[in-house]
Amino acid sequence: MSHIVDLKRKITLLVTNYENIKEENLKLRNDKYQMGEVINGLEQEVKDLKKRVEVVDLVQGVDLKDKDAMIFARKRVNNLIRDIDKCISLLNE
Repeated sequence: MSHIVDLKRKITLLVTNYENIKEENLKLRNDKYQMGEVINGLEQEVKDLKKRVEVVDLVQGVDLKDKDAMIFARKRVNNLIRDIDKCISLLNE
């Protein structure tokens, strides 16, 4: 009879542990999802800031009157035009 009682106690303990681990797993999944959302937001912010830097670099390049600055500005404008063309082609698909 004591074996049955021991087995019941062990089963109860295992079920309790299972439920605790299940809850922890759910919490970790939720945390992972939230961190993914944070990462996506930060990646978008990085992209936006890189675009701002490009614009600032472009403006600074246009303000300068030397030949190197003009070449730099032309390259930036050409890159922006290529990016715009890519966007337009993606929209047309």
